[in-house]
Amino acid sequence: MLRRSAGFLGRDTSHSVVVRVGHPATEMIALAAELSPDLVVLGTHRDRSFLAALHETTAQRIVRLTDRSVLVVADPADHPYDQIVAATDFSPGAMTALRAGHRLAPKAKITPVHMLQISYSGMLGTSSDASRSLEQSFRNDASEANLRWRQDLDLPASDTRFVVGAAYGGLQQAVRETGATLLTVGAHSRVAAPRSLLGSLATDLMRAPITDLLVARP
Repeated sequence: MLRRSAGFLGRDTSHSVVVRVGHPATEMIALAAELSPDLVVLGTHRDRSFLAALHETTAQRIVRLTDRSVLVVADPADHPYDQIVAATDFSPGAMTALRAGHRLAPKAKITPVHMLQISYSGMLGTSSDASRSLEQSFRNDASEANLRWRQDLDLPASDTRFVVGAAYGGLQQAVRETGATLLTVGAHSRVAAPRSLLGSLATDLMRAPITDLLVARP
């Protein structure tokens, strides 16, 4: 079955087939350590029940325990990636993920998206002026961080979108509006850190991918 699938790669693409016995995550992590690949590719293949969703997925475990970039494929691949949404918090991890996405799809349009999660907004009561002032303060800080971040961004990318709200929902909206078929996100924790330290956004996106997801470490 693997050789039959590899046949779709085309005659000019060299490949090898490896079959290993053991737990998928354990064997993929070991193989990644042996081969030091530029990219590990995984496919999602089943819906998860409520109880199963409480446990770490194979993809989450692989990302947590390897220092390789990991592409989680959620959609059938019928054409090259042409639109990329890059989740960014202006961190090295986000930059690494964006660059990895560009290497994977050098002709794709890149749209960086930064989520503004406004702290204490619910404590301001009904004062619209106070809410606007608080939001503007967060926007100003994010804009300054964005300018510094983009000084190191030597890739073609559109202006950074600033979206107020929860990260998962905001990225889902950006993917839908741009028609993106690839979402990049940085993993923040050190390799082998507990799952809770992997980063809540990366964890949520791997559990329920919005579209194909590329996770990379700085």
